[in-house]
Amino acid sequence: MNAKRITFVSLILSIALSSCLSGSVSALDEEMAIDTATSGSGTESGIGSLDDPGHSPDADPDYETVFPQDAVNRLDIVISPENWEAMQANMTELYGEPGTGNRMPGGQQRPGDREFVPDGDRPELPAQPPSEDNVLEGGQPALPGQSQPENLPPGDLEGEIPDQRPGGFAQMDNTENPMWVEATIYFNGDVWEHVGIRFKGNSTLMSAWSSGSNKLPFKLDFDQYEDEYPEIENQRFYGFRQLSLANNTRDASFLREVTAGEVFSNAGLLISASALYEVYLDTGDGPEYLGLYAMVEVVEDTVIETAYGDDDGNIYEADGVAASFASGTQGQIETSFEKENNEDEADWGDLHELYEVLHAPLRTGDPAAWREALEAVFNVDSFLNWLAVTTLTQDWDTYGNMTHNFYLYHNPETDLIEWIAWDKNEAFGSEGMGRALSLSLEDVSNEWPLIRYLMDDPVYAERYRTFLEQAANGAFNPEVIEAWYTQMAEIVAPYAEREVGSAAFQRAVQALIDQAYARYEAAMDYLNQ
Repeated sequence: MNAKRITFVSLILSIALSSCLSGSVSALDEEMAIDTATSGSGTESGIGSLDDPGHSPDADPDYETVFPQDAVNRLDIVISPENWEAMQANMTELYGEPGTGNRMPGGQQRPGDREFVPDGDRPELPAQPPSEDNVLEGGQPALPGQSQPENLPPGDLEGEIPDQRPGGFAQMDNTENPMWVEATIYFNGDVWEHVGIRFKGNSTLMSAWSSGSNKLPFKLDFDQYEDEYPEIENQRFYGFRQLSLANNTRDASFLREVTAGEVFSNAGLLISASALYEVYLDTGDGPEYLGLYAMVEVVEDTVIETAYGDDDGNIYEADGVAASFASGTQGQIETSFEKENNEDEADWGDLHELYEVLHAPLRTGDPAAWREALEAVFNVDSFLNWLAVTTLTQDWDTYGNMTHNFYLYHNPETDLIEWIAWDKNEAFGSEGMGRALSLSLEDVSNEWPLIRYLMDDPVYAERYRTFLEQAANGAFNPEVIEAWYTQMAEIVAPYAEREVGSAAFQRAVQALIDQAYARYEAAMDYLNQ
């Protein structure tokens, strides 16, 4: 093992000790949770107006304030008892009673998920050194009584799950989003009133809900209730209308989402900005510390306009069978790609054109003409770059395994459909329900033609290898990414250790570092074949 990697655990231990001695962790103590009524953000003088930069609809997105990479922000959410009860009742209607265990369709439990403990009385994480009995693959700490499933590769489950997705994965999505309610948001000495809030997510939401955890993922919309309250018309949060709060499920490092943003953007790919937040929730009994979340920029809100200068083209969120682009799914394009804008124009013609070009007989009859036609409607190079980085970083929860977690944007300036990454909490060797694709992509079937057809074409296969080599030696170079992990771990340690314990956090970060070196070696082996 590299000498630098051997010293990582001792480095984090010294950081944690230093933080405790300096008293910097004292502000994290649950007994000292700040009362929003006296924190400087709950007084009349703290209430902002649309003239303030933090609230103004005319302000440009302030990435430095909302998405810092050198600090953990604090966010306080206040929801009335009545609204909180309504949210709970709505979730029960959609997902069943809370606290019934981490069960997926068919009664299966995810490898790496923690066993449910009634009444939220979770035992302490084990303090003993890691062993096969108390650390799951990928660095996830095990709770007493939990062990790695025997004779199962990461992600495999005993028994069968109904095959409702291409590639053999079960449909886990609820077709109805949870309800919106009003909330008040406190941040940085300021307050935002009448903010829309709802639970968000698919498997991550269902897993947290069924475990009985209060640490559920949220979505915020700062002008959701502008019709009822004209005084907040077009209210923004430092230039952002919507924001997503991911709960870092099954990630004892808390770094996967923010690291994905670093890696993908450094590889020249479009991805949402993200940053870590400690989140407190008050539903009538005072602030309760929920944990360390990842605040994530919403694609249809600011990502596209920031990147391209406008967002007039069609924005689609993929979620459904036709998002595989498999043969025979064209008739389900409209139900598999939700339009996030231009809803009045019920036209998915651009996606139908992409489908038809992809499956055209030219692919086998005249490959050069097929490539020319495909590149006239689709940014192929950007997709191949995304594919290389996704495969290298081992994200199983996206195209190639699952028909979700990506967006498409029809860029009017180039008339090309652009591929946009989304939701990377399962990247970097996480413990999930799926297995990441191989670097060669030989395991991908025709059910995922954007991968299979392109990799069967020698020209595109060579471009993929070029992007893979660039990522392995650049954005995901192990020495570069180790420096990033070490830097972020120093910032995150006091918060993460509060939630999962020092030993579990150290092991999880070390596992990420080891994964980066292992992926580099695997990529070099593949490229040298």
